[in-house]
Amino acid sequence: MPRVMVSIRVRLTHVLDLTKGQTRSILRVSWRRMVNEPWREEQGAGREAVTQALGRLACELGWEALIVPSAARKEGVNLILYPDKLNHDSTIEIINAEELPSPP
Repeated sequence: MPRVMVSIRVRLTHVLDLTKGQTRSILRVSWRRMVNEPWREEQGAGREAVTQALGRLACELGWEALIVPSAARKEGVNLILYPDKLNHDSTIEIINAEELPSPP
């Protein structure tokens, strides 16, 4: 399969970091639950998974992004951006945009 690698530089002012134990404790969600939740099964059953609910609520409350544990890589993290929620002091820049495929 083709693979495209790009770098993105972000400067954000309002990020919810769910890799921090204190934050997860306040929200009453564990690291284990976040990375092991069968969200596809929940969605298939017509229920909203906890991780999806957290993402939806963060967006609704105006957070620019979430930092979340990666389910794919044990020590990895993911940055979930909400571009339409960026504050005026925040920026997203694609470093090697020329590597992206052209839109159809």
